[in-house]
Amino acid sequence: MHTPTLLFLAALLMGIMAAVFQAVWRFNRDIPGLKAWTLAYAFGFLGCVGFLLRPQVTAPVQVLLAQGGILLMAYQCMQGCRAYAGRPLARLRSFWPLMAAWLLLALYFTVVQPDLRVRLVMASVGPGLFFLLSARAIWPHDGHVHPARRLTAWVCGGHGVFLLLRPLLFRAGSTHIEVVSSVVMIESIVVLNILGFCILMLVNEHVNLALRRQAETDSLTGVFNHRAFLTLLGKAMSVEARVDRRLPVLLVDLDHFKRVNDTWGHQIGDEVLRHFVKMTQTCLRQGDVLGRLGGEEFAIFLPQASEGEASQVAERLRAQVAAQPCQTARGPVALSVSIGVALCEPGERPEAALGRADRAMYQAKGEGRNRVQIWGAVTSASVGVQRAARGSVASAREGSGRGRSWLRAGGMSALGASCVRRRNSSVRASKMVVTGTVMDRKMMISQACRASCSRRAEKYRMLARVTHQADRLKASAGGCMR
Repeated sequence: MHTPTLLFLAALLMGIMAAVFQAVWRFNRDIPGLKAWTLAYAFGFLGCVGFLLRPQVTAPVQVLLAQGGILLMAYQCMQGCRAYAGRPLARLRSFWPLMAAWLLLALYFTVVQPDLRVRLVMASVGPGLFFLLSARAIWPHDGHVHPARRLTAWVCGGHGVFLLLRPLLFRAGSTHIEVVSSVVMIESIVVLNILGFCILMLVNEHVNLALRRQAETDSLTGVFNHRAFLTLLGKAMSVEARVDRRLPVLLVDLDHFKRVNDTWGHQIGDEVLRHFVKMTQTCLRQGDVLGRLGGEEFAIFLPQASEGEASQVAERLRAQVAAQPCQTARGPVALSVSIGVALCEPGERPEAALGRADRAMYQAKGEGRNRVQIWGAVTSASVGVQRAARGSVASAREGSGRGRSWLRAGGMSALGASCVRRRNSSVRASKMVVTGTVMDRKMMISQACRASCSRRAEKYRMLARVTHQADRLKASAGGCMR
């Protein structure tokens, strides 16, 4: 093929790519590496123009445009790959002296002592090394697939190897120099345009990851939001069930957080939440997952951990939060947390496991806050309370007239908890006395329905009060029988 035609085609395609990248970068300046890639194709366009203007310009100008443009293109491609991969950029202070020395050497072998072979080696080795470094920088090292990054690395690496072998190709085909030149030009055109499409794939990957991150993370604290945490918890439970292991889950609630907002303001409250997240992350392992369920309530699950290890993590977190107040502009804010720990049962939904941890957490709050409560301990106490509550109601039904219509305050708590657990259930007593006030059947049913329709937190507070009054209920049951 005609070499000037190929050069014109290469310049046209590089100019189009540079214009496309510049337009994308103008509206998406947060995409790492896109600015460097735009400059790379702009320099590549200048390099092709330098080769096209060879008969019309002097040798020094042609060397500066052609050789300098191609070298700067490879260098900016490396910078873009390093920026996209989150690696530190190469220092310009060390590059520009090398660039100047490289151009002076190219001018020397062009004007003072013309040597085509030396110029060919210089034009191949410099860009080839930069493209190999680009492949090394963009290759994913985090264990994930990242197809766009892998394809970009293969394209850059393959082109770098071809550039390093190009002097040998010209030497072997010295008798057919025009054919070899055409092959080299076609390879460069094809590879650089494939690289341009790879860069567009990287831009699309970045945008998709940003949207996914925005949909799955909490905007205030940066941890997983409620929906994403439940999804990850369900997957982790499935993995643990395959090896017959139960996954520990922790539910953490900041004590008296409403008081912090009322006293210090919501801005300080946000700082407190971010401070808590930072401290929590220092207590967790690399594979542990932290999520914000809402407000001041957080959840954690610990893969490949036992109940004892989960309890140790919870206690360490509780002690660290209590020992390190949040330092704000208005002074230190003391914190404490109540933590509930539960084990996920095989085959259950994530919400069920979180519900048990939630009840354990409210039990910790009912016992004074700033403590860790294991679900197993809560279960045994709850069973006793339920039995005592059923005994109280049964004795009221079977007793004589007055004994049938009286329950103590503890019985009211038990009956209220029962009504909450059984939505719109009928009440088995006609009257109830709470702090000396007689409550008829209609009023009691109305209050029970309102309790059943209240928010979940109120339900668990009532259950915590029931657990706290277990001994009193047992005594009350005996009194009603008399």
